[in-house]
Amino acid sequence: MRQEEARAAGRRSEPCRLKRVIDIEDLAVWAVQREFAHLYADQAGLYEGEAAAAGLQPHGCSGAGLAQLQKIAGLGIRPDLSGPNTHCHPDAETFILVGRQALGPLIFSLVVPFAKVAGRPDWGAHLRPLEAGPDLVWDDRAHEYRPCVMTAGRAKAPYCAVKYRDRVAEIEAARGYYVAWWDALAALAEALKDRLDFFAPTPPAAPRRPWLVEKNVQNPLASFGGD
Repeated sequence: MRQEEARAAGRRSEPCRLKRVIDIEDLAVWAVQREFAHLYADQAGLYEGEAAAAGLQPHGCSGAGLAQLQKIAGLGIRPDLSGPNTHCHPDAETFILVGRQALGPLIFSLVVPFAKVAGRPDWGAHLRPLEAGPDLVWDDRAHEYRPCVMTAGRAKAPYCAVKYRDRVAEIEAARGYYVAWWDALAALAEALKDRLDFFAPTPPAAPRRPWLVEKNVQNPLASFGGD
């Protein structure tokens, strides 16, 4: 019986425990930032033989072994792993295990990176569908791009050509990535229902489409028919 199944069997004989209601985004930050659950992800819920059969390397290695030397070479330091806690919190382990089952590699490409920094994907709030800027040319003397200034008329009035940059596709891509992140968290919260011992995760409180709800933020794609 795997670790999660063993804990589930043990819960049936335990007295009812009040669980802490927590936003799934906050739970992800706790599991990754505080418990480093993603570092145990390669063996979460696996026996040693199962991990070996899957081609996964064990966490432990001798102090002078090649695996240890590779770690030191990769990190540039020799980490002190002598602390009393060699395993993450069981709920954090379940978070990664269930997340891997529900989301597959998306948990590591969408959820974990932003949980590490307690951040959210950039949905392009600073972008505008059309951005105007001067036409730039390379200045050999200054070794930089400078506006192409020309003159016209008898007064030789200087002017500069203006170019427009279309960023609609860039905005849509950023928003699509944000929605994918939000959907991954929502799916993870659903998958974790009644699977944790101490927490009761809720769907993300963050808006799924913040460009429609944030105050004082004009939707830059409104005039292009975008949502």
